[in-house]
Amino acid sequence: MASSGDAIKPNCHLDEKSDDIEKSAPPDTRQLETEHGPVIADNLARKLSARQVQMIAIAGTIGTGLFLGTGKTLATGGPASMLISYAIVGAIVFTTMLALGEMAAFMPIAGSFCTYAGRFVDDGLGFAITWVYWFNDAVATAADLVALQLLLAYWDENFPAWAFSLIFLVVLIGLNIVSVRVYGEMEYWLSILKVATVIIFIILGIAVNCGANTDREYIGGRYWHIGDAPFVGGIGGFASVFVTASFA
Repeated sequence: MASSGDAIKPNCHLDEKSDDIEKSAPPDTRQLETEHGPVIADNLARKLSARQVQMIAIAGTIGTGLFLGTGKTLATGGPASMLISYAIVGAIVFTTMLALGEMAAFMPIAGSFCTYAGRFVDDGLGFAITWVYWFNDAVATAADLVALQLLLAYWDENFPAWAFSLIFLVVLIGLNIVSVRVYGEMEYWLSILKVATVIIFIILGIAVNCGANTDREYIGGRYWHIGDAPFVGGIGGFASVFVTASFA
């Protein structure tokens, strides 16, 4: 059993040009014993700074569906269905991330929930979750490229839609080929852009609702009672909102 002094502690140095702690020390190959078994260092060089990791984590919770599918969701499900569905999905994601964060703090090893499933439940479950997660990312990348086509076609319908996807596919591949530091910096600024966009949308929504619109009128909850609102399409419309909410 290793003593507390033998715990895996990455060597860090403070970058004088920023407030970030750069974890650029050589990989640690020591082993830490816990009550659930040994934790072995993964030999991965830690090149991402604290600010990059934090911003990527924040922006990673904002999906494509929030920007692209919110309007359609409101029309097909109604405001009440949309509010309830987003609240349920948000609660599921929140509790899942709390549990994952606790596990990551307790056992900081590579593999995240795929490794935890195999270690604490069954190897077969960990294997299945790993491949499902890989397939999810593969499909999500293609879905994001299609979403990009739909979004940019709003401004230019004459430009070939496939060209948008091809251009940004090359950019995505390039960002994953370059060094980790360059990738982390690009992710950091793109994440700031995503978070800033959401904040701007919220501010504009409040302003429009309070009277900053073409009619110069306070809207409030007026549109919660027009047509079939607040529940459009009944149970079917309510269920359809979950698909968009899960991608948001």
